[in-house]
Amino acid sequence: GVPISLVGCTVTASIKRKISDQVPLVSFTCTITGAAAGQFSISLTAAQTAKLPVQINNNGSKEMLPCYYDIFVSVLDERIIEGTAFIDPAVT
Repeated sequence: GVPISLVGCTVTASIKRKISDQVPLVSFTCTITGAAAGQFSISLTAAQTAKLPVQINNNGSKEMLPCYYDIFVSVLDERIIEGTAFIDPAVT
């Protein structure tokens, strides 16, 4: 496909616990790495990652918990990527 130019755009991304939540759990740091080619990166710090919820069962074990993310491009005024992120406490 043809890349979408990000020249003059701002990219934002966040994770919410529920799709209906108004306030995200965390917002990613978004960096445009190749504007003309439509390239960008997203990242979270260790402190941001620590804020993500983990499901703890009655027996004390931890399990993956679904959260929802989206990536938005300002000038296009549209969400370009969205989906479910499973927060896995076993992954470092």
